Amino acid sequence: MNAFATANRQSLHFFSAAQILGDLAVASGNYDQAIRYYTALAQAPTAEMKIESEYLVGEANLRQGKLPEAEASLAKVIGASIQSPQGLRLQALAKAGQAVVWAKQGQGEKALEQVNSLVGTLDPVDSALAARIYNAQGACFEALGDQEGAVLAYLHTHLMFSSQADAHAESLSRLIDLWPQVGNADRAVQARQELQQRYPGRLK
Repeated sequence: MNAFATANRQSLHFFSAAQILGDLAVASGNYDQAIRYYTALAQAPTAEMKIESEYLVGEANLRQGKLPEAEASLAKVIGASIQSPQGLRLQALAKAGQAVVWAKQGQGEKALEQVNSLVGTLDPVDSALAARIYNAQGACFEALGDQEGAVLAYLHTHLMFSSQADAHAESLSRLIDLWPQVGNADRAVQARQELQQRYPGRLK
């Protein structure tokens, strides 16, 4: 597939191939390579794919802790002038990601306010978006030192949106750390067992 993407940059299938390669690079922890593939999506003919390029680059930077770079990309998505359902969905995802950036930068209250506005309007049928939003809410509560609130947020993803593998693995990983802090070490053991069974590569 890598050879196809390199040799067929003018093909209609190039952009989908580039995104798949970027996703594979993220899954293997090679974020710089993922960003190179995602950046190529900015050359796509549609506005939605152009802002998806920015969103994916922002998320890849967030995963590796490059917070200023992540926020810069996510802010471009949020500020884009677009009204299509796909574009608005990407903006909601970007707002969730931006809230995580703010939480990691010590701006927990500002981050939580933004996430709560997303929770108030989310469509539970869109499980991928909902899982991202609840995980972002968990990160905000953690930043504020509210472990019980964080547990409840991550439990939303764990119990309601476990079909979303990446977000579900993240919620389990955080619950492993949080359950003992709220006096429930047994639940942490259960979360660890499930994470190991379902997502063995994600267990630290």
